Amino acid sequence: MTQTTLFDLAPIAPAAPAARPPDAAGQAVLFAAPTDTGGVPLRYYYRCRDCLSVSSVDGQELAGAICGACGGRLESMGRVSVAGGLVKDRQQCVCDGRCTCADGPLCDCHCGGKNHGLRRRGGIDWIWVEAKQCKVPRVTPRRPDLARMMAEEYRQAVRAAEARLEALAGYADLRRGERVPYGQFMAIRAAQEAMDHAAGLKNHRRRIAALAEVAQ
Repeated sequence: MTQTTLFDLAPIAPAAPAARPPDAAGQAVLFAAPTDTGGVPLRYYYRCRDCLSVSSVDGQELAGAICGACGGRLESMGRVSVAGGLVKDRQQCVCDGRCTCADGPLCDCHCGGKNHGLRRRGGIDWIWVEAKQCKVPRVTPRRPDLARMMAEEYRQAVRAAEARLEALAGYADLRRGERVPYGQFMAIRAAQEAMDHAAGLKNHRRRIAALAEVAQ
């Protein structure tokens, strides 16, 4: 069975191929909404990467949306599902290269020959769904003032941590592509990993505390 997904490659369907080929990375931004949500409204949750505000929006999933309060980028937390919790939507081809790039006419996979040899004919074996040209969508959380305050505190903490990182011995040399002593390299790497860890935290206080440790 085809797995319903959102931002990847879409399943092969009996429709005309897209007008343009895939890019060099073989990826495209898809905006195809799932066809069956089990009677649940098509509702997605988003979290701002800066202020951590959580919002829900009805309708098709947004790509590249920003927070209407602090201007930070929104990340999709997933779609509400009947099974409970949030689900991530993806789309992918129903067959792999053993079928679409087969050397001969015999097909023994579940597609029954539908996708057999598609790559051999020189055609495009992905269906591309493109969004219409539109402005960057904004999603404003319920408490924008609090969101802006938290985002500014986070950004100040990031700037302080970055300043401490740039002041480490050997950092400037490493940025220029020069070799640095092993101890300096490991100290720089540890600070960078700590900043990455802090950026991934979803609790504001813990995130600020982690960045403060880097800035010390």
